Amino acid sequence: MQTRLDRIEKSIEGLLLGISELTESQKKTDSQILQLRESQKKTDSQISELREAQKKTDSQILELKESQKKTDEQMRRTDAKLDRVGKQLADLGLVQGEVAEELFYRNLRSLFRKRKVKFEKVRRNVRKKGEGEYDIVAVDEGRVLVVEVKNKLEKRMVDEFVEERLPRFKRLFPEYARYRVPAIFPKAPILGSKRNF
Repeated sequence: MQTRLDRIEKSIEGLLLGISELTESQKKTDSQILQLRESQKKTDSQISELREAQKKTDSQILELKESQKKTDEQMRRTDAKLDRVGKQLADLGLVQGEVAEELFYRNLRSLFRKRKVKFEKVRRNVRKKGEGEYDIVAVDEGRVLVVEVKNKLEKRMVDEFVEERLPRFKRLFPEYARYRVPAIFPKAPILGSKRNF
């Protein structure tokens, strides 16, 4: 039979064993806490690095936005310049066209006089509003000469004039119905062809 002292001794042994196990468990817990602290330090360091990287990224994004604004402004100025240059080139082409047309108009009679053709009447910019315009129309005995003046002449332009615009001429201007209608283009090289008209 166990005496009270035996029971106390057993309880103390159990208590000491429990304390020993708790001490071991505490050591493991302390070790894990240290590992967690180290891990937390690494995480904090990584978070700090990420914050710095984010600041750099934010700064770069701001720089890109500023750069984009400058690029957009430069593009706007370039577009405006291109519009002005395009208008100037169009105006230049228009002026050259007008000059070429004026020169041919003024010299038409003398050019054809060498071929013994005498025009009774020479008209410029003969048109029916919205339907057709012809640069120069010259009339001699039994013929009406329809002239299209071009700075730069391409085969497709000749084809379109001969096949579409010239046949429409007599319909638009019935006063010339009794005349033969030859067409000429002032002598100019046709792009893509060695022929001149």
